Amino acid sequence: MFDWLVDFVQWVWDWLASGIYDFVKAAFVLLTKMMIVGWYKFTLFSVDVAYTVFTEFIDSLNLSQYLQEKYNSLDSASLKVLSFFRVPEGLTLIFNAIGTKIVMRFVPFARFN
Repeated sequence: MFDWLVDFVQWVWDWLASGIYDFVKAAFVLLTKMMIVGWYKFTLFSVDVAYTVFTEFIDSLNLSQYLQEKYNSLDSASLKVLSFFRVPEGLTLIFNAIGTKIVMRFVPFARFN
């Protein structure tokens, strides 16, 4: 007659004895996953902001126009060799990465090595 009450009390006792541990553990695992995803989203957002700041800064200095003029002043043979080995694209990639890293040092609440 009171089997359901005994079963219920036994279920509550089991949950308090071991189920609460599993619940708290699962909650911390979920919280840790959410924090990791949030950190990576913040990092990607910071990289985007830093790259935008760097490109606007370089554009305001007219540095790319100056470098383009100096590049075009080279003789045609040198231009062909540099274009074949894709040196301009490589230098652009390197300079953008260096500039973005410098600008990212000014992003608050972020520590990038």
